Order: sequence, then C-alpha cells, then structure tokens
Amino acid sequence: MLGADEFQLVRGWPADGPSLHVGGGSHVDRAVATNNLAEASCSVVDLSALAELAQLNQLGVLAALPNPMVTSATRDFIEQELSQLDNSLRGGRMFLHEGKLGFMEFDDESRAQERRFLESIRNAIKEHTTVIPAYGPADVNEVLEKLDDIVSGPEYSSLLAALEHGALLVSLDARMLIFAVSLGLRGVWLQAMLMSMRNAGHITPLAYAQATISSLLRRRSFVSIDEFDLEVALYQGQGPMSVFLNRLREYLADAGTEFASAWNVVEAFLVRLNMHGTTQFGAFLELFGYLFEAMLHHKDCLEDFDKQAVERIETRLEGAATPKRKAALVHFAARAMARRKHAMLPVELKARVLYCTEPPYVRNGLTDSDLRAMNQEQARMAANVGGSRASSTGTARK
Repeated sequence: MLGADEFQLVRGWPADGPSLHVGGGSHVDRAVATNNLAEASCSVVDLSALAELAQLNQLGVLAALPNPMVTSATRDFIEQELSQLDNSLRGGRMFLHEGKLGFMEFDDESRAQERRFLESIRNAIKEHTTVIPAYGPADVNEVLEKLDDIVSGPEYSSLLAALEHGALLVSLDARMLIFAVSLGLRGVWLQAMLMSMRNAGHITPLAYAQATISSLLRRRSFVSIDEFDLEVALYQGQGPMSVFLNRLREYLADAGTEFASAWNVVEAFLVRLNMHGTTQFGAFLELFGYLFEAMLHHKDCLEDFDKQAVERIETRLEGAATPKRKAALVHFAARAMARRKHAMLPVELKARVLYCTEPPYVRNGLTDSDLRAMNQEQARMAANVGGSRASSTGTARK
C-alpha cells in the first residue's frame, strides 16, 4: 500500500498477494512466545496490536496482560485520527488492488463506523492500560539509532518504552518483534497471545476460533488452525464459508504449510462432521473434494496420496463407510486428481447450512445453547491429547 503507515497496513492488507508476516509458525516459536508472556512482569502494546485486536473484537484481553502499557505517542495517534475524522468534510482511503490504485470514500455510515472503531481503541487504552512517555534507555546504541529512521513514531516509541521498562513487546508485526530481539527484548505476537488467553480462560474457545478464522481471512502468515476452527467457520453460513473455503484452500496448498499436520487437521475435521451426524453425505463429499484438491497441489504431496487419503477416511468413518459411500469417495478423489493438472481456481460451496432447534423448527443463526455446547466440546478437545493443529512451517501439535 502506497504511503501507508502500520495502522493502515493492518486494516487494509490486500486480499491478494503475499500474507502479512506476523510471527513464527513452528511449535517451538509458539512455545517461546508463550513462555515470554508467562514470565513478563510488564508489557508494551504497540499500535499494530491495538488495531488488530480491535478488528478481532478482542480489546478486552488487554486487561489480562501483565501490567499493560501504551505509549503517549500511540495514544496521540488515535486521538489525531479521531480529530481528523471530525474536522474533514470528506475523507477516504487509497488502496492498491491487482496493480491498480483505488480510492474508497467515506460516506456517513462508514464515517460512523470508523469513529466507533477508533473510539473502541481509545476506550480500551483508557480502561485497560497505563499511558506512559517513551524516553528510552540512558545509552542509545547504534541499532536503536538506525531504527529511528526505519519505523514510524508510534512504533519507535514502543521500542523505547519496552527498553526503558524491560517490558514484553506485544505486536502484530513480525518485523517489530525481530527488531525487539535485536535490542535484547522479548516479544509475543497476537495469535500466540490469544492462544495463551484461551488456555487461561480469559477468552472462550469459540472467541479464539473466530479470531483465528478472521486472521486467516485477513491473510496473516503462520496461522495455526485445528478442526474446531474449521467447524466454527462452517457454521458462519453460506457466504462467509465460501470465502473462508477458498482462503483455506490457498493455505493448504501453500509451500510454507506443513503437509502432514495440515492433512491431519482436514481429516479430523471431516471425521468430526460425520461423527456429529448432522452433515449430509453429499455436503461431506463436496468439502472432501475441495480440501483434498488443495492438498494435491502442495509441493510435498505424495504420489499415492489419493489412495492413502481415501483409505484413512474410510477407516475413520467406520460403520458409516458403506460400499456406495466408499465408491463415492473414490469418485470425488479421482475428480480432484484430474483437476490437479490445472491451476487451482476459486470455488463456491453448494452445500447449505441450516440452523435448527427441535425439529421441524429452523433458525437463522446459532442459539445460546449452541454456543455453550460448542465451547464445552472445544474444552473437551483441549483436554484430549489426540488433538492436532496445522500451521505454516509447524508440525502437528499433540
């Protein structure tokens, strides 16, 4: 994005092209970040983290951080954005899409939405953090001096404050976390932080899954997903699920995604749908075909993967795998193999999601009891040592 600061980059990252690098993808990277968070006595939250948490509707987790602090420069940036919104008669945002420069003008509704977004960050800073000046350490080394010319004012102030207080740096931007390490600081990126918050009970498993889905859709790198995340995405409905399905297919086919762990999650997701008994087999086959095709496009896909995949699905379906269903699985696998010869194209999910209470009543949306049941199920999964998780460059988590 031309001339964009980190605040605009976080909010307007292009829907095509490379992913925004936000953190490490391996189990070791996540373990280090989680340990950094557990051992920290205080933390500095930078502008990119505040913007992303606002987009994920998770600003409340700031209260669970160790002594969270925000620099006055970061606070002032938000105040200036609000002031500009008040004083400008017209406004908008420039963007770059598929090599073309565009401009999105703010109408009254979008201006009101922008105000709510900025005010949510301002209120969270006031309610959950301590605003501090950023003087930095007494001795400024050469690395720190060079960074002053590289990063923005709010970013630089966060580094100075973290150095001054020996604080953990909380950031969405992997570049900032790399700078922090070069200065002898510790850091944590947002998915690792939210994962810790979920495990500690500060956010629900459903809220965490929704944040994971949003991160994948916003093209963040090294997003770690499991079968529960995929099921939550399915429950979002027809339109969102088709968008997510295409992004997921890109993710599964990406060379940076660890092939074995990714297939373990896809397989567990499909078996989970069958186990619940609420998914018609036609919808099951459609999902199997699309996800299987994505795995076939991965650089590490095995030559006989089609046979292995079908056999593993059949085995895990147990009594549900009738001869007709086995033949259908083979047929859909063969269709996906035929499409493997060509570039993978976007697809539209034909299956429909129905939200039901007691038959024959149908609801448009999940009930509170549905959400509670999903949370209870995810808690059970977390306690089960057999769960797996896929991530870019990572291995399956056990």
